[in-house]
Amino acid sequence: MNKLSIRYYSQDIKHHQHNYHQLVLPLHGEIHITLNNDFKTTVSTGSCIIIEKNVVHAFTADEAARFIVADLDALPQNLIHLLCPKISIDSRLLSYLQFIEQQLLFVNDDKLTSSTFDLFYLLLCEQSSHSNIDKRIDNVITIVKQNLAYPYTLKELADIACLSVTQFKTVFKKSTTIGVF
Repeated sequence: MNKLSIRYYSQDIKHHQHNYHQLVLPLHGEIHITLNNDFKTTVSTGSCIIIEKNVVHAFTADEAARFIVADLDALPQNLIHLLCPKISIDSRLLSYLQFIEQQLLFVNDDKLTSSTFDLFYLLLCEQSSHSNIDKRIDNVITIVKQNLAYPYTLKELADIACLSVTQFKTVFKKSTTIGVF
């Protein structure tokens, strides 16, 4: 298995499962995913959803959105037993995904494709600093990304997370390792 591909989805809700792990990494747009009918999230550029093998997942996305999908025989050790199957990815992996997009679109060389996957996997093994984001903070980040031009107040962000301002600051800092305000 261990392969990378570019995928496009539609607004029709589809669901399935498979006997390998899959990572969905948005390049353009976002995808709405439900895992095992109980975990729902939106995944956009800069984040990744980890779908473990045999997990039933449903998804929908705008047809203009584009994603890198990694089908994996095994997950890297750092992505096993996460509290949340959605992680943020660092700028190095995000930049590399853009390179992968170009390779998959324009190059048909098995040796190069294999090497491209190997480097992807190595970068994936280094993803850890932003995993396990609290669901309330993840929701805030998703909403802010959808409208970056809006000047959110701290109170508005706390309200989105259903937290007091003090609680929001504490949970945000703990979840993202970024101090705010």
